[in-house]
Order: sequence, then structure tokens, then C-alpha cells
Amino acid sequence: WTRYLYFGLNDKAADARAATLDALRELLAPSSGSALDTLLIPSFVDKVRPRILARCHDKDAAVSAAALRSSSALASRGVLEDDDFDPIVDILWHWDGRRRDEAGKFVNQ
Repeated sequence: WTRYLYFGLNDKAADARAATLDALRELLAPSSGSALDTLLIPSFVDKVRPRILARCHDKDAAVSAAALRSSSALASRGVLEDDDFDPIVDILWHWDGRRRDEAGKFVNQ
């Protein structure tokens, strides 16, 4: 089933990419020691993290905002590296308000 999430991240339709990122955010949100956390998340996060971070700079603002929300879920898990933060912080100066707002929430987390 993870393969379909990867396909969704690269879909031509912006709505599909944004919906996939929102689903990933729900999956990546820290929970209370569920089986998903212990069995799937470590290897899954390693594969999906670079794809989520790349979508932070998507041409569609809604996709970029969804990717920033998913990045916040990654940050709350403590799986982002120091180099992952700089491109997101740069979005604080983007002309689009949705991207700026989500980047601000990410930084304030």
C-alpha cells in the first residue's frame, strides 16, 4: 500500500498530490506506541522523507502547504536532519501567503 502513496506524491493532479500529503501527515503524526510506529514507521520514514521535503517547493501552493504540514509531522517525530530545515525556512519569504503561513507554523513548532 505504500507504493500507492509514492505514486500519489508524483501524480499529475495537484489535488491528488495534496491529498496524498495530507494522508501521510495523518500516518506520520506521533501516536501512543501503535504497531504502525514500531513496525512500519522507521523504514517508511526513511523512504518518504525526501519526497515530502521535495514537495515543499511544489509549483502548486496547496501541495506545498500540505507538504509543509507533513514536514511538521516529521519534525515532531525528530527524524529531520539539520540540512532539512534550511529549505523550509527559506519559504518564510515566499510571495504566496499559504506557503508562508505553513512555513511559519513549522518554524514555531
